[in-house]
Amino acid sequence: MIPVKYGGRTYYPLIGFDQNNLLVSKKLIDVLYFTGAGKPRFGKRLFVLGKQKQNRVIFQYSARVVMMMRYDPKYKMIVAD
Repeated sequence: MIPVKYGGRTYYPLIGFDQNNLLVSKKLIDVLYFTGAGKPRFGKRLFVLGKQKQNRVIFQYSARVVMMMRYDPKYKMIVAD
């Protein structure tokens, strides 16, 4: 996990994979953070898509193809094809 500081807090971006069924696969980006009391929380409105912020990003695609998604340390961002 790579910690990211934003707005005075530390967040941990997570990349996940779900082989949903025989026809559809999903990849997602979520965020883990901890409350002031130390409780873990998932989903924070940090992802800007268009004019809206979302808790997480989900890519849904055919199970017959491959999607690359990884963290690129050179650019300090998650990249996908």
